[in-house]
Amino acid sequence: MKVFLVQHSHSDPGYTHPRDEVWRHQLRNIARSVAFAREDPEYRFTVECFWMIDEALRRGIPLPEGFIEAARDGRIGLTATYLNGSDHLDAEDFRRMLRYARRFCDKHAIPLRSAMQCDVNGVSACLPDLLNDIGVTRMSFAINEERGGAPFTRPNAFFWRGPGGGRILVYNGFVYLRANEYGMHRGFDAFCEGARRFAEDLARAGYALPVCLLQGCGTYDDNGLAAPWMAQMARAWRESGGRRQREGARDPAWSDAGSSTSGRTEALYRDFEFVSATIDEFFDALEACGASFPEHAGTWPDWWSDGLASAPLELKRAYEARRTLRAIEPLLEDKDKAVGTVFEAAQRDVWMYLEHTFGSWRSVGEPEAPDTKRQWADKSRLAHRAAEEAALLAEDVLAAAARGGGCICFPEECQIADTAASTLPREDFPDQGRLNVRPEKALSLSLTVEAPSGPHATATLKAMANPLPGELIRFQIESFELADATRVNAPTDSTARFRAQMPTLIREDLIGGRLALRHGNPEARLQRTEAVVDGIEACGGSAGSGVRARLILPGWSDLTISEQATVDGAGRELTLSGVQQPDVAPHAYFLVFQPLVDPVEIRVESGGFRHRPGVDELPGGCRDWHVVHQGVEIRGRDGTNVTVWSPDAPVVHFGGINTGRWGRDVRPQNGALAFCLYHNYWYVNFPATAHGRMTYRFRVAAGPGLDARSLLESWSRPFLVFVDSPRARALRERRLPRLSGAAIE
Repeated sequence: MKVFLVQHSHSDPGYTHPRDEVWRHQLRNIARSVAFAREDPEYRFTVECFWMIDEALRRGIPLPEGFIEAARDGRIGLTATYLNGSDHLDAEDFRRMLRYARRFCDKHAIPLRSAMQCDVNGVSACLPDLLNDIGVTRMSFAINEERGGAPFTRPNAFFWRGPGGGRILVYNGFVYLRANEYGMHRGFDAFCEGARRFAEDLARAGYALPVCLLQGCGTYDDNGLAAPWMAQMARAWRESGGRRQREGARDPAWSDAGSSTSGRTEALYRDFEFVSATIDEFFDALEACGASFPEHAGTWPDWWSDGLASAPLELKRAYEARRTLRAIEPLLEDKDKAVGTVFEAAQRDVWMYLEHTFGSWRSVGEPEAPDTKRQWADKSRLAHRAAEEAALLAEDVLAAAARGGGCICFPEECQIADTAASTLPREDFPDQGRLNVRPEKALSLSLTVEAPSGPHATATLKAMANPLPGELIRFQIESFELADATRVNAPTDSTARFRAQMPTLIREDLIGGRLALRHGNPEARLQRTEAVVDGIEACGGSAGSGVRARLILPGWSDLTISEQATVDGAGRELTLSGVQQPDVAPHAYFLVFQPLVDPVEIRVESGGFRHRPGVDELPGGCRDWHVVHQGVEIRGRDGTNVTVWSPDAPVVHFGGINTGRWGRDVRPQNGALAFCLYHNYWYVNFPATAHGRMTYRFRVAAGPGLDARSLLESWSRPFLVFVDSPRARALRERRLPRLSGAAIE
């Protein structure tokens, strides 16, 4: 068996060192590797991610001398991966990130055929399609199974098909520092002992391919230092094979008659041929080995995606920055280079915040250590800076757009059925997508929006100056009407905010109702405290009247939850707001929707792919929670259809609060959706506490078979749950108990 030793330095910005130190350190690794490759023709190194090269390029820092040539002739490998992402990055994020390595390699005639993902134990299903779009057909995964898992028995290889038909060859190997775990970097004797342990692991897994990948770093650490030991050990193994085989034959571990894999282990060990290689060289051999590989389809949910939920304010700001940037991007096409530079910098900050690394390696054991605080400050700064830059950019760009023209974006499923403006021709208004607007001509605009579900709406709008961040153009509503509704005049301070995700129109005839906070299962194994209602009052807003409840819940002050009809009357909007108090004890907060419907199917829109949790997924991916980008759709057996979405709490548990459950399936049978507002269970890389003013928004929309009044009765009655018990403390330990989840009946 030919074993390809692939050396790389795992990119973990903000884990061992702050981000700005990590990319400079990784650049030095490239320089060291170029020097090693000059001295030893067998030396190989693979640059795991492209972001550190991009950092140098955009700062005008020269790349190491000889790097381009070494990459061009294959001594140093490049991959298409920009960074090791989390499920919080969506399909458009990945599409944009992949362009950087592609452009660079095309410019310098460097081959780019493979991608890598290390550490993270999941990724979006869009990757096969997006990688194929840039000509990449192979990808290696080196998953860290702590607090997570990997599909199938590792190592293995399979074709992974994306929802758009793209296909990549996946090698699902051992964890990225496995060679170092075996101690193979400590000298030749340790290398031989590590090879024996490697043979045991392969025999135990029933590995049958003639080639295998073994990854490692020059030093045993994330962001480790490049070193020449892999090429040296491969050469020493080849040159001293006779002594190695004789010593292996005398190994008492192989004389154990009770070991079912001892013979296979010895055979593998004797047959090993080690070679230092890049990831491309390994995949070339894998494709040429003549083996047939199974094909699988579905998304690959990430177990670590809930880590970012332990910092809800920063996560919310990163999501807001992304929405704002995408909303204003259509107006940037003709802007100067300086504006484009600010836009790209804010976009990179969003990506780096949503990257898999969350904080210092010592954050759990030493949450008050200066290093812990420094690296979390560096991480959180990315989200806040992105949000602030996006808001300022939006203010400048949209103010100019309000004076000189702009556009309104609609989701593709909504169509602009009719428009009328005093001097604007009809062809300026496409049926869907983007609506071009010239405010100097369209001081008054009438338009009709048709959606696949819910009533159609017609509004007369008047363009206003001073657009707000996240909005393309702000309009004052002069009047509006819904299908089968009486035309009314809107209040003078009402506005219609056409956002990229959901266009809305204001109406007055809202459906009233009471907010109910219902109790959960008293037999839940995790102790839970439900919020106590301290009073209910009427409240108003841009969409009209509603109700607001004052709540009492441990760890919060000034806590309220308000409910009102959506502006189109087809759903309900809920807003939870309060001041969270600092508390380092393990705890969590969830807002749980418990429908009075019998669900038959759940669909989640995440990563550009609408799928059924637990069905359209690779086995071994996360089942306890999912990241939701565009909403959760629940279909009832009675034909009802409901969509629930939150722009501020994207991590959702299905069927109940699943923390500590580590399930292999999804529990949709009762239809409960538990939106994680905050937790500090994440046993590494989290801030010890989060505090301050927090606001969470939720939207519950009725589809066919369920009118708005029925929706009020069956859906918009969530309960707020506080989880706190001695059992929760165990969730911080590296060996996590297999608790049964807090089922919500």
